[in-house]
Amino acid sequence: MIRLAFALCLAALSCAQEPQTLSGTLEYTPIEGGVWNLRSGDTLYDLHGDLGSPISGARVEVTGRVENGMVCGHMRGTIFQVSGILVLGGAGEDAGLEEPGAR
Repeated sequence: MIRLAFALCLAALSCAQEPQTLSGTLEYTPIEGGVWNLRSGDTLYDLHGDLGSPISGARVEVTGRVENGMVCGHMRGTIFQVSGILVLGGAGEDAGLEEPGAR
């Protein structure tokens, strides 16, 4: 019975979340080597992945997945694995972010 419960827990954690697109403002916090966050409404996301050349204060849309089974040392919000990013403006309209891997 314990094995079944453990297997169900692992299955729930490993189920792939559907990709989603979030919009908000990029924030940089210089803790634990630095962390990029997305503030979207009242929610703070801890961004992981290739962000290109981020600028704090830029308004962006990020595409990716919430990673419920992942932990990190930042402990600064819901972990979000970024697969794409688009600058909407702010922080100087020429914020210069690019699609991950476009360099």
